[in-house]
Amino acid sequence: MRLVPLKILAASLCFMVLTGCGGPDTSKLPLFKILNDSLVNARKEAVSAQKALAGKDFILLYFSAHWCPPCRQFTPELVKFYNDHQAKGSYEVIFISSDRNQTDMQNYMRDMRMPWLAVAYGSVCAQQLKDHYSGQGIPRLVMLNSDGKIISDSFKGKQYVGPYKVLEDLNLLIAGRKNSLSTAIIAKRYKVSGLASGKGRNLAIINGDFVSKGHSLDSKTVVGEITDKYVEIKVEGETYRLFPEVKTDGK
Repeated sequence: MRLVPLKILAASLCFMVLTGCGGPDTSKLPLFKILNDSLVNARKEAVSAQKALAGKDFILLYFSAHWCPPCRQFTPELVKFYNDHQAKGSYEVIFISSDRNQTDMQNYMRDMRMPWLAVAYGSVCAQQLKDHYSGQGIPRLVMLNSDGKIISDSFKGKQYVGPYKVLEDLNLLIAGRKNSLSTAIIAKRYKVSGLASGKGRNLAIINGDFVSKGHSLDSKTVVGEITDKYVEIKVEGETYRLFPEVKTDGK
């Protein structure tokens, strides 16, 4: 995925004045209840939120509009990310339109080949989502858990960090889930018995040897970042985070 520098995207952010909308209300929102009977596809057909979002751990709310140039720039990137990664993670994207009318919204979805669902144009649900999660400008991407709690946002306070930041965070979550079982196997192969600092650099003790960042454990494994709590190693391009073994007295 091609990442556009955040400062360039921020410079062309489409700001909107929305009456009554400030920063997002992070209080718990009954998301599934609000979305129920409010989702539609690109053909304007109603879709059950309960069925569409069943089993999804994360929901990405995409606030966008066709009239907004930065939105038209970002949307193809989001479509590509979705098509490339959707099968790898338990998440879904929901489009909330700020287009001028329903026809513009449907044309936007069709022209950009949006593979996800949208909230019905002008619905109470759409306004509720804008009140809770948007209001500062578009394009805006907000990642929620199934309870409606914000996990990642295109805004950090009042600072616009851009929707690409949310995709980066989601990518890390997807990679973390994929690696969760593999990490246990890797941890048995490369045992971390301690972390230390020496000669201006952080060190780790792996399989009894002191190593630093960039050290090759074998032909396919390289030591990455070392902190005071964990060490990252890269095995055939995949990154794993390992923690020192906890020793017990056996009692």
